[in-house]
Amino acid sequence: MNDNILLVAPYHGLEILAKEFNKRYKVKLSVIEGNMNQGIDEVNYAVKNGIRIVLSRWGTSNYLKNKVDVPVIDVSATPVDVLKAINKIIIEGYKKIAIVNVSNIFGKSEKQYLHKILGINLQFSVCHGENDVRMKVKYLAEEEHIDAIIGDVTAVHEARRIGIHAELIESGEGSIVNALSLCTNILNYDFVIRYKNSVEQNGRGSCPFRQNW
Repeated sequence: MNDNILLVAPYHGLEILAKEFNKRYKVKLSVIEGNMNQGIDEVNYAVKNGIRIVLSRWGTSNYLKNKVDVPVIDVSATPVDVLKAINKIIIEGYKKIAIVNVSNIFGKSEKQYLHKILGINLQFSVCHGENDVRMKVKYLAEEEHIDAIIGDVTAVHEARRIGIHAELIESGEGSIVNALSLCTNILNYDFVIRYKNSVEQNGRGSCPFRQNW
C-alpha cells in the first residue's frame, strides 16, 4: 500500500487509530482530522498533490463525494463496533436507546435479535444527511423520550447539545482494512485501464510507465 490514499478522520480517536495502524502494519496511509467541511482545504491540497483515493466516515464521506474529483470510500463501522457502543450505554443504566446514523448497519432480522438478547428498547433511525440527523435526534428526544443516543459525530454532538446522553460509534481496525481492500481494487483497476489505454496509443510492448500502487 502506498501513500496516495488519504483518510479524513471525523473524530480524533480514528486519527489515532489510523496512525497506529500505519506503524503496526507498515502501511503509508496519509491521515488528517476533519469533520464535514473542516479540513476541506487540506483535502483539496492533498488531491492536487497526488492523492488518488479519499477515505472517511458516513456524513463526512458523503460530503466529500461532492467536493473532490477522486473516489471517496466510506470507512463504516462493523456490527461489533456498534455492539461495543451499545454495551457502554447499557452499563450506564440506559434502557431506551436510539441508534441514529446515515448508514443502515443492521438488517431487519438482526435488529429483532438485538431486541431479544439485550432486553432494552432499541430504536434504529437511518438519516439522509447532516440536517436530517439533527432533526431525528431532536424528535427522538422530545417526542419518543429516548434516554440515550448512539451514532456518528453529528448525532452525538446534537444529543449532547440538547442534554441527552450519547455514545459515539467508533470504527475499529476491521473497518479500515475493509476500506483499504476496496482501495486496492480501485487502484489495480485504474492501473489496468491506464495500461490498456497506453497500449492502444503506443502499440503493444513493454509498459511505458511504472506500476504505482
